[in-house]
Amino acid sequence: MILVNTSAIQAYDVAERIRGAIQNAPCQVDGIEISTTVSIGVAEYDGQVSSAKELMINADKAMYYSKHSGRNQVTLHHDCIPDVKIQHSLNLNIQKVS
Repeated sequence: MILVNTSAIQAYDVAERIRGAIQNAPCQVDGIEISTTVSIGVAEYDGQVSSAKELMINADKAMYYSKHSGRNQVTLHHDCIPDVKIQHSLNLNIQKVS
C-alpha cells in the first residue's frame, strides 16, 4: 500500500489499524472459525531512499522483522533492523550441512 503525503508515524498508525481489524475479524472456512493475523512492514520514502525498489526492500525487511519478533505486529523500518530473511536462509543452509 502506498500512502501519499503521509508521515512514517501516520503510515504506522494506518498499518496498526489494519492489523487490528484483521486480528478482530476471524474467517470461516468449511464452518471452522480461523483466527488470522498479519505482520506488516512500513517504510518511508525519504532522502535516504533512492528508488521504489529500495523502498520495497525496506518495507520487506521490516515485515520479516515483525514475523521474526513474534508476528501480528507492525514494524517501522529503520537502519538498525537486521535482515532476518537472510539470517533465516543462512540458518537453514547451516542446518542442511550439519
